[in-house]
Amino acid sequence: MDKKIEWREHLAGEAEAISRTAAELGMHPLAVEDCLRRNQRAKFDDYETHQLLVWFVCLPSQVVELEFVVFPGTLVLVASAPAPRGGSWREFLGISGEASDVHHLLYQALDFALDMTEARAKSLFSDITKFEDALFKDKAEPLRLIGLKRALAGMGFATASLGSVVSQWQRFLNPKDDLRWRMRDLFDHCERIQQALVFHQTQVAATMDMYWGLTSKRTNDQIKKLTMVASVSVPLTVWASFWGMNFQSIPFDKTWLLFAALALMALSVAAVAWYLKARGYLDE
Repeated sequence: MDKKIEWREHLAGEAEAISRTAAELGMHPLAVEDCLRRNQRAKFDDYETHQLLVWFVCLPSQVVELEFVVFPGTLVLVASAPAPRGGSWREFLGISGEASDVHHLLYQALDFALDMTEARAKSLFSDITKFEDALFKDKAEPLRLIGLKRALAGMGFATASLGSVVSQWQRFLNPKDDLRWRMRDLFDHCERIQQALVFHQTQVAATMDMYWGLTSKRTNDQIKKLTMVASVSVPLTVWASFWGMNFQSIPFDKTWLLFAALALMALSVAAVAWYLKARGYLDE
């Protein structure tokens, strides 16, 4: 990295270290307050001698809030959580020594953070597709869909203002070098991610409706089968009730009469089954 550019990083809980850095560099009290407190919105603030840019990166396990305080020769990062894999955020964000100034350095960090966010979004989109495939095989877990819905909502909330932040940063700098088109590409990247998230949030809602619709259909199919069995059994129930009565005028002392009665009962069951089949009630 260029020796003129200094990189510093802290965690949000390191109040003393942040305060020392703030006092040393002359950081504005409001910027210090934003660095110490979490749950900020994505934004860009100008404090004349330095700027504060709040960004978000979406990782597989969490959404991390990143506060960048930009001085002419120093970039300070305050993260709401440790970097993945136990390293530093500088290593994780792929910061190289090719940056010509602090704003090019900041661009590197934001661009890589967006790449990680997009990778997380694609992973969620793939999970939605897998859920839909499992839905028609009766292997879908509804709690999984709820988890996907919450993850997409969290990502949508975190990334909603990133494009606006890039625009504010670009208007502030009004760069004339390659940073101009790099910022434009960064803005387009933000917009693509946000549009994809909105689309897949709609897809999740439609998938949830599809899940309940298929669940209702399967329930109705089971009830239909039970109803058909009950309908075919109705003549047998009627005959059982009929022959269970005490008769003196219908003796079964002749064999042919018994077989005639059995044939009549079978014929009544067949007639009901034929009627249900003719009306399409027995079709799948």
